[in-house]
Amino acid sequence: MCGIAGFIVKKGTPGADRALADLVLSIEHRGPDGRGSLIQENGEWIVGLAHTRLAILDLSDAGRQPMAGSRPGDWIVYNGEVYNFQELRSELEGEGCRFDSRTDTEVILKGIEAKGTDFVHRLRGMFAFACLEQDRRKLVLTRDPLGIKPLYYYRTPDCLVFASEVRSLLATGWVPRRIGRRGLQSFLEYGSVQAPATILEDVYSLLPGEVLEAGFAGNQLVYRDTKQRTFFAPPAEQPHADRAECASEVRRVLDESVRMHLISDVPVGVFLSGGIDSSAIVGLASRHSTRVKTFAVIFEEQEFNERTHAKCIADLYSTDHHEIALSEHGLLDLLPKAIASMDQPTADGVNTYVISQAVRNAGIKVALSGLGGDELFAGYGSFRRAMKTRSLHYIPAPIRKAAAAAGKTFLNGSVARSKFWRLVENGGDAYQACRSSRQMFGEDEIGDGGIDFGKWSRDEVLHGLRGW
Repeated sequence: MCGIAGFIVKKGTPGADRALADLVLSIEHRGPDGRGSLIQENGEWIVGLAHTRLAILDLSDAGRQPMAGSRPGDWIVYNGEVYNFQELRSELEGEGCRFDSRTDTEVILKGIEAKGTDFVHRLRGMFAFACLEQDRRKLVLTRDPLGIKPLYYYRTPDCLVFASEVRSLLATGWVPRRIGRRGLQSFLEYGSVQAPATILEDVYSLLPGEVLEAGFAGNQLVYRDTKQRTFFAPPAEQPHADRAECASEVRRVLDESVRMHLISDVPVGVFLSGGIDSSAIVGLASRHSTRVKTFAVIFEEQEFNERTHAKCIADLYSTDHHEIALSEHGLLDLLPKAIASMDQPTADGVNTYVISQAVRNAGIKVALSGLGGDELFAGYGSFRRAMKTRSLHYIPAPIRKAAAAAGKTFLNGSVARSKFWRLVENGGDAYQACRSSRQMFGEDEIGDGGIDFGKWSRDEVLHGLRGW
């Protein structure tokens, strides 16, 4: 992951002289392989761009950012990887474009110069970037259609600040340090902050596929928000496919995705838990790489230990396998650093930190994982529960609401039961069933942003966090 940041403010804004340096320092941990910045004046406005680099493609200085375009005043700062950049580069070269590096960054910049911002719709990958067009006096922020790479911003008529991390925005001194009510409620409900809200008031996450354009031609910034077309085309009408045909197509798409993700000028590893998703990725990666490096976290408690399954897959595909032993004391020792590394509060970030640190210590910059497989293929128990609860819909609404009211009053007493009565009240709606299963606490428990833990025991709370 690289880090990007920048701003547009009026001349004379307090702190403008040091804001860019502070932004670079705030994101330097995201890019240990290089840093760069650019500050320019345009009329009554000051524009700053900052970048710290994690070099994956073209490790030479030709990949340094901010990167200048062919037209004077065109610049880009970019975080991510575009997997079809070689194909796009060949197309642009055929139309007369010349390149000075082997990076996907330059392909994005030259593509936008040649074909306009619609070129972004051609990109397949994970990315967030800011593209400055000085002659048109505008800055364009955009994010990939799946929302893999983060990008946050704070905006007023006189100020735009953006960065790869929420806390980086605070480094400028221009963003108020206020907890956002919507973000706090989201965290208490789901254990994470759901976009576009963030944990800070008036700071927002750019949504997946969203484009934010800031024009600075007048005496105030003019914003235009648009939604990208995604690379997911609407399904065309076609004959019914049987199970075997569907399985074959899923395998083809997964194989293509893994192959493209392995394009790198540095070694690539794979997180291996022994589950279906990560095991499938290891198997597919082994078709395109001679010796895959795999990493698995091993626990002392057998209840959580997946060592046997992970080792079985590693042996099957003859991977260069690394086991990361984690004890209770070891986790407690790592906890302060893991929490400090979280940009926003989350209930599920410590495990990612642990394995990512081990992979980085092994000299690996890039790793594939099965993250998202359960969401795409309905692997969580909440999906099965949603199917089972559909019959509640046939109970008349007045009866359901009366039963839920009575249950909450007389038959409650735990997080799990509270979730159940909310589900009864909602009538087994599939969306509400999944939502309730994921929730840590409901709106009635959260109230004005405070949780009363006194009515539940520690074990009941922990059980509720795991779902009912």
